[in-house]
Amino acid sequence: MAQHHFILMYDDQTNSWEWDTDSEETRFTDGTIWYSDKETQWGYSEWGYSYLGDGKYHPLEEKLSDTMQKLIGQLNNKEINND
Repeated sequence: MAQHHFILMYDDQTNSWEWDTDSEETRFTDGTIWYSDKETQWGYSEWGYSYLGDGKYHPLEEKLSDTMQKLIGQLNNKEINND
């Protein structure tokens, strides 16, 4: 099983949402995917990346990226009120 983590940012100057991949790299230095069933030398589970090497990615990478972009587009079409 894998849990995919993303960081979304809202910029109140531009009133827009963004997928903050720079923060992901900074805050998730060992990768953004938590592999809870991966056997390691310390037992089970570890952080990892969507890129698996040799030009291969996690099987859900493309679908999750497309979905994230669509969601951000939907969020940016919503009005945020500062009431």
